[in-house]
Amino acid sequence: MNKATTSLLCTILLFISLFSSSATADDYKGIPFITTYLPKQYNAGMQNNDLLQDQRGVIYIANNYGLLEYDGSRWRIYSVSNGTKVRSVSLHANGSIYVGAQNQFGYFFPNAEGLMTYHSLSDLLPDNQQQIGEVWKCYVIEKNIYFCTDTHIYKYDGRSVSIVAQDIEIGSSFVIGNQLYIYQENKGLYYIEKDHQIMVYGSERFINKRIAGLLPLANDRFLVCTEENGLYYYNGSKFEKWKVGASRLLTSVFIQTVLSLSNHTIAIGTRNNGIFLISNEGEILAKLDKERGFNNKAIFGLMEDEFGNLWVGQNNGLAKIEISSPFTYISQQFDLEGAGYCSYANKDGLYLGTNNGLYLINNNKETQNNLNDYSTSKPMNGQIYSIRELENKILLGHEDGATFLDHGVVNQFSTTEGAWKFITPQNNSSLLLEGNYLGMKVYRKENGQWESNGLLEGLRESSRVFIENVDGSIWMTHGYKGVFKIYPAKDYSKIDSVRFYGEKNGFATNRLINVFSINNENIFCSGEGIYRYDKEGDKFVLHEKFTDIFGSKIHIREMQEDANGNIYFIASNFSGLLTKDKFNDYSLDTKIFNKIHSKLNDDLEDISVLDFGNVLFGAHEGFIHFDPQKQSVLLNPIKVLIRRVLSTNDDLILFDGSFQTKGEVVSSQPASVLPEYSYSENSVLFQFSSNFVDEDMKTEYSYYLKGYEDNWSAWTINTEKEYTNLREGEYEFTVKAKNIYDIESEIASYHFSINPPWYRTKIAYFLYFVLFVGSISTVVISQNVVHTKEKKVMKLTQKRELIRKDNEIVELSEKSKAEIMKLQNENLELEINTKNKELASSTMNLIDKNQLLTGLKNDIKHILDQDKKNSNTRSLKEMLKKIDRSITHDDEWEHFQQYFDQVHGDFTTRLRQAYANLSPQEVKLSNYLRMSLSTKEIAQLMNITTRGVEIARYRLRKKLNLDREVNLSEFIGRF
Repeated sequence: MNKATTSLLCTILLFISLFSSSATADDYKGIPFITTYLPKQYNAGMQNNDLLQDQRGVIYIANNYGLLEYDGSRWRIYSVSNGTKVRSVSLHANGSIYVGAQNQFGYFFPNAEGLMTYHSLSDLLPDNQQQIGEVWKCYVIEKNIYFCTDTHIYKYDGRSVSIVAQDIEIGSSFVIGNQLYIYQENKGLYYIEKDHQIMVYGSERFINKRIAGLLPLANDRFLVCTEENGLYYYNGSKFEKWKVGASRLLTSVFIQTVLSLSNHTIAIGTRNNGIFLISNEGEILAKLDKERGFNNKAIFGLMEDEFGNLWVGQNNGLAKIEISSPFTYISQQFDLEGAGYCSYANKDGLYLGTNNGLYLINNNKETQNNLNDYSTSKPMNGQIYSIRELENKILLGHEDGATFLDHGVVNQFSTTEGAWKFITPQNNSSLLLEGNYLGMKVYRKENGQWESNGLLEGLRESSRVFIENVDGSIWMTHGYKGVFKIYPAKDYSKIDSVRFYGEKNGFATNRLINVFSINNENIFCSGEGIYRYDKEGDKFVLHEKFTDIFGSKIHIREMQEDANGNIYFIASNFSGLLTKDKFNDYSLDTKIFNKIHSKLNDDLEDISVLDFGNVLFGAHEGFIHFDPQKQSVLLNPIKVLIRRVLSTNDDLILFDGSFQTKGEVVSSQPASVLPEYSYSENSVLFQFSSNFVDEDMKTEYSYYLKGYEDNWSAWTINTEKEYTNLREGEYEFTVKAKNIYDIESEIASYHFSINPPWYRTKIAYFLYFVLFVGSISTVVISQNVVHTKEKKVMKLTQKRELIRKDNEIVELSEKSKAEIMKLQNENLELEINTKNKELASSTMNLIDKNQLLTGLKNDIKHILDQDKKNSNTRSLKEMLKKIDRSITHDDEWEHFQQYFDQVHGDFTTRLRQAYANLSPQEVKLSNYLRMSLSTKEIAQLMNITTRGVEIARYRLRKKLNLDREVNLSEFIGRF
């Protein structure tokens, strides 16, 4: 069967066929590790019908919401054109995913950006053939793709869609090799040959016996699985009932789907009873249902991935079952509770001791075909420290004391609490030595009963770990005190002596020391290093062989040797297996045990080697079974894929997960593809994933952006990396993955380039050059212009300077003239002042004379008035006339006016020219007003009264035509 076709299936597996009197490699297997994916986790529909894995390792699932994709880290859903449920998927050699949906079929193929894009093929049909119905199956057979509905078979040959068969009742369809088979309910089984239906001879016996699956066998033979009528074998010419161990059980269940697995077993998915695993010989190996770790009984699809995991499409989710793993769980699914501390297998079954009690898992070999025949019982409660068999009874180290279990009957024969462990001394098989919380205790067989006289004197230390030496001495190690060498008396009645060994005797520390018997040698594992006892020096030294393997600081917490000398161990940070070769050398294998190390106990660790094919590890929850004989593909190479590239500046998807070139999907970026992104997209987020899905949350990644970083990053579980503000240039993002088994993938890379911003493009730089050259030219030209202007300015400046000098000379000359003029003016002013003084003096003299004469005149008039008859009257009157003539004498006025005009710029002349109608008295009044004389002084000079002066002023105003608001004195002063 074509692997790409048969990998439509997905399920869970449980190996529980248990326990026969002679143990086989499968006798003690538990339930495989199972991961369940619910709809809320993958964010799509609940029902998953069909599954496949492409050449890159990406898983595709036919889901109610469309085509569901899982790359190991992220889920995506892709819808078909009409948005209906996808019922089937099939992988083409070029990477196309063909799908059958409701009333629709076609294929998905990545576009140029890597996004899986749907292309409808049913739309190629004529309009009258568009009612297709449910497309339950699709198959890629060589160059043709077939789509099967309830009534039709359509074929796409790469160019067109044709109808191979129509109007028939198709109950189911299958492909074996390159042959398409269809089952018709009322006719039987047919195969398609050159688009014709040919009945398989003898298949009419399957009328009304619906066929659920066909599985290929050698030489054109195949196995027929019916839904409710069991299995049939076709030998090339006829069908026969396959009478095997599984027949009876499989006729009581409803089979939905079947799948041949790479380990030569067959997985059978049922409608209501989960999954069965049967061998090629027809024996039931395991059953997995809701009661045995599987969350859903209804199985729709099965697929085996490249690492041997069985994927299950369910009615309400998905499941991944690690059937290829050598590890299985024995825990709550077997009604087992608590952390596992010890185990022991015999003909009764498997005894398991936990902190919650003792459990026995057994089976009924007489009815082994019924998987429900195994049972789990709990004979005893409480914490179990050790299990061994003594006198056909189970001897238990129990927290309450030593206990026997005899055919289900519990007999506690000691009340000393905390029975850790028992040994039978080599030199006295009738004794039983117990280590307990308080020390050591010896039991003796008396009258068929084991009796004890109490704790041995000489040691009061908890004795959980101890080993007897050949000479009868006992090595006992303490968790934090060190090592004690105990010498009991020959009859074990007491302890003769105890010698202590610790840091002073060679150990790096007294803490966490255990002793194990390996290859007939006592090995002491401390918190720092593995030691052996040096008898000659009576001290402990590092064990050479194990130190070469582990180093001097290793802390081994548990070691157990199998019959071939291989050593299983649990260390602080890892667990593993030392495989012994024929030269007694060891090779270290830890990778496969990375799966379980974190699940193992970190206190009271336990490894139980039951036989060559069964090793049990005590775990946090029950036990983990390891099958060393099982070949696993888990250590095969892994891949890492770059799944998306986004520009975080604008939330734009630059690449959406799938590379394609020349019409084919490829795992890596084609060399011819070098995307260029604008500078606005220079903040980029890369998402990546590995195809390895075992403990996928623990897969680590390391990345490196060439062109930006110098070294690989530290390993991290992050599945994305963002780079911001990248400069323009070419870059290569590289990433690698490492799974829990320390398997590294090859490097995946993504080449891209960031274009410069517009201002750093070649055109911009050319423009900058042009601008630069232009600027230089402009500067040169402007400098020339400036120089020319400066020359002109210089000449003009020189000219102006010469003119300025000439002007200065002229100015100096003018200043000299001005100085001369000033001196002349000063002389003139001095002369005027002198004349003013003379005028003032003359005027004052004139006033004084007139005042004197006026006084005399008045005196004479007084005399005349008093003595009119006086003979001197005539003489007095003559004297009055002389006085009047003296007051008004014109010679004095002429002299006065000469001085006055010299001082006041020919005022009199200018006034007469302007006002020719002025009388001489009015001119005199004007002159006196010009001199700012008072009315009284003017009256004396004019020989009139002050009232006469006022009247004269009034008349002068009228002749001067002055308005009333104009002051006469001010007018005369400004004239």
